[in-house]
Amino acid sequence: MHLSIIEMINKYGATEATREFFKEHQLQYIDGQFCEGSAGDRLNVIEPSTGQYLTSIPACTTDDIDRAAHAARAALEGEWGTMKPNERSRIMHKIADLIEEHAQT
Repeated sequence: MHLSIIEMINKYGATEATREFFKEHQLQYIDGQFCEGSAGDRLNVIEPSTGQYLTSIPACTTDDIDRAAHAARAALEGEWGTMKPNERSRIMHKIADLIEEHAQT
C-alpha cells in the first residue's frame, strides 16, 4: 500500500515549514513573478489516495500558458540556453547542494 502525502509527512516527520507550505496561498510562477491565474478562479488539490484537501492553486487559462511559454522561450534564447550543458549541470548541482545545506531537519 502506498502512503498518502499526509501519511508520509506524519510518518517521516516533515518539518513545520512543510506543513505550513500546504496552508499558504499558492500562486503561479511566470516570467520571474508569482501571480494569480488570469481567470481569477482556483482549483482544489486533492490527495488522491485519501481524498483529503491539501491546498488550492490558480486555475490557468490559455493566456497564462502562452505567457509562460513565451517566458521559457526567452530564457532558452538567453544566457541559460546558450550555456554549455556541463555548465548548467554544475549550477544545478550547486543549487541542490545549497538546498540540502539549508534544509530544515
